[in-house]
Amino acid sequence: MLTLTARCRSTSFINAVGDPHIGAMPPNLSDEDITDLAKLIKRAIDASRYPFSSEVSRWKELLGKLRPEPVREPLPPPTPKRYEPPCGRYQRRG
Repeated sequence: MLTLTARCRSTSFINAVGDPHIGAMPPNLSDEDITDLAKLIKRAIDASRYPFSSEVSRWKELLGKLRPEPVREPLPPPTPKRYEPPCGRYQRRG
Protein backbone atom coordinates (compact mmCIF):
# COMPACT_ATOMS: atom_id res chain seq x y z
CA MET A 1 0.00 0.00 0.00
CA LEU A 2 1.29 3.42 -0.97
CA THR A 3 1.14 6.21 1.58
CA LEU A 4 1.47 9.92 0.95
CA THR A 5 4.25 11.75 2.67
CA ALA A 6 3.86 15.22 4.12
CA ARG A 7 5.75 16.65 1.16
CA CYS A 8 3.26 15.19 -1.37
CA ARG A 9 0.32 16.51 0.60
CA SER A 10 1.53 20.09 0.49
CA THR A 11 -0.59 22.62 -1.32
CA SER A 12 2.35 24.07 -3.21
CA PHE A 13 1.74 21.63 -6.03
CA ILE A 14 -2.05 21.57 -6.12
CA ASN A 15 -4.39 24.28 -4.93
CA ALA A 16 -7.70 23.70 -3.15
CA VAL A 17 -9.62 23.31 -6.42
CA GLY A 18 -7.26 20.63 -7.67
CA ASP A 19 -5.70 22.61 -10.50
CA PRO A 20 -2.00 22.28 -11.25
CA HIS A 21 0.27 24.86 -9.66
CA ILE A 22 1.25 26.42 -13.00
CA GLY A 23 -2.25 27.68 -13.80
CA ALA A 24 -3.63 28.68 -17.16
CA MET A 25 -1.27 30.04 -19.74
CA PRO A 26 -2.54 32.24 -22.56
CA PRO A 27 -2.33 30.45 -25.91
CA ASN A 28 0.18 31.78 -28.41
CA LEU A 29 -2.23 31.90 -31.34
CA SER A 30 -2.18 34.41 -34.14
CA ASP A 31 -5.36 36.01 -35.43
CA GLU A 32 -5.23 33.64 -38.41
CA ASP A 33 -4.99 30.63 -36.09
CA ILE A 34 -7.94 31.85 -34.05
CA THR A 35 -9.98 32.39 -37.23
CA ASP A 36 -9.18 28.88 -38.47
CA LEU A 37 -10.01 27.37 -35.09
CA ALA A 38 -13.30 29.29 -34.95
CA LYS A 39 -14.19 28.03 -38.46
CA LEU A 40 -13.40 24.46 -37.43
CA ILE A 41 -15.57 24.69 -34.31
CA LYS A 42 -18.39 26.32 -36.31
CA ARG A 43 -18.27 23.48 -38.88
CA ALA A 44 -18.37 20.91 -36.07
CA ILE A 45 -21.40 22.63 -34.53
CA ASP A 46 -23.21 22.79 -37.88
CA ALA A 47 -22.46 19.14 -38.66
CA SER A 48 -23.50 17.87 -35.25
CA ARG A 49 -26.34 15.37 -35.21
CA TYR A 50 -27.51 16.51 -31.78
CA PRO A 51 -27.39 20.34 -31.68
CA PHE A 52 -28.58 20.56 -28.06
CA SER A 53 -26.07 18.10 -26.60
CA SER A 54 -23.72 19.14 -23.83
CA GLU A 55 -20.76 18.67 -26.16
CA VAL A 56 -22.15 21.15 -28.68
CA SER A 57 -23.02 23.57 -25.88
CA ARG A 58 -19.39 23.46 -24.79
CA TRP A 59 -18.23 24.10 -28.37
CA LYS A 60 -20.52 27.13 -28.52
CA GLU A 61 -19.02 28.45 -25.29
CA LEU A 62 -15.52 28.01 -26.71
CA LEU A 63 -16.52 29.72 -29.92
CA GLY A 64 -17.89 32.63 -27.89
CA LYS A 65 -14.55 32.94 -26.10
CA LEU A 66 -12.59 32.90 -29.36
CA ARG A 67 -14.79 35.35 -31.23
CA PRO A 68 -17.15 37.13 -28.83
CA GLU A 69 -20.14 38.78 -30.45
CA PRO A 70 -20.30 42.56 -30.10
CA VAL A 71 -22.63 43.88 -27.45
CA ARG A 72 -25.86 44.96 -29.07
CA GLU A 73 -27.73 48.03 -27.98
CA PRO A 74 -31.18 47.25 -26.65
CA LEU A 75 -34.07 47.99 -28.95
CA PRO A 76 -36.26 50.96 -28.11
CA PRO A 77 -39.51 50.08 -26.35
CA PRO A 78 -42.40 49.49 -28.72
CA THR A 79 -44.84 52.32 -29.18
CA PRO A 80 -48.14 51.65 -27.43
CA LYS A 81 -50.89 50.57 -29.77
CA ARG A 82 -53.99 52.67 -29.88
CA TYR A 83 -57.15 50.62 -30.01
CA GLU A 84 -60.28 52.24 -31.39
CA PRO A 85 -63.72 50.81 -32.02
CA PRO A 86 -64.29 49.64 -35.58
CA CYS A 87 -65.55 52.23 -38.02
CA GLY A 88 -69.20 52.34 -39.22
CA ARG A 89 -68.48 49.97 -42.07
CA TYR A 90 -68.61 46.98 -39.71
CA GLN A 91 -71.82 47.69 -37.83
CA ARG A 92 -73.84 44.93 -36.18
CA ARG A 93 -76.89 43.73 -37.95
CA GLY A 94 -80.00 43.29 -36.14
